[in-house]
Amino acid sequence: MRRTVRSNRSSAPASVSMSSGFSFLGGFTMNQISEHERLSMHIGRSITSWQSVESGLFLLYAKLIASPNLAAVSASYHSIMNFNIRLDLVDAAAQIMLEKSPYLDSWNKLRERCETASRLRNKLAHFTVVTDTRKNVRHKVYLTPTFYDSTTNRKYRKKARPRLNWKEVLKYEGRFERLSLELERFSNKC
Repeated sequence: MRRTVRSNRSSAPASVSMSSGFSFLGGFTMNQISEHERLSMHIGRSITSWQSVESGLFLLYAKLIASPNLAAVSASYHSIMNFNIRLDLVDAAAQIMLEKSPYLDSWNKLRERCETASRLRNKLAHFTVVTDTRKNVRHKVYLTPTFYDSTTNRKYRKKARPRLNWKEVLKYEGRFERLSLELERFSNKC
């Protein structure tokens, strides 16, 4: 017997099923709740771990700027909402401050890891959760690019859409934690 969890909102359906066998907007059967909860938990933990990366980048920026007024450094850094622009800001300071330092090459590699991690974080923030209702599918709940963006749809006409299940999201969490530690270590030694 298949049971579907329904939305508390009486006017909105709990799920919208497509002929392809996918269920959208949060519909899942009772035996899929644990997989859905694991995915949700790891998305939350990964996003929380990402905040440590952002904090580590700020601490490096503050060290590179070496201003006696940390509040001004913090205000200027945090007035920028986009991570890539923040990374460019830190990179500009690092290129000047570490120019004749043995740490510049290390920073350039660390910056690349930050760029890669940012792309992974964006997947967590912008992909949609999908419940695959077909039989014999290993992971029934996963993240994938939205189906409602025509640009994305063109990109995946001839190739499979990426699917991030909870085990893959768990790897992101660990990756963000390691990157945060690398930023902290680098900040301490440069």
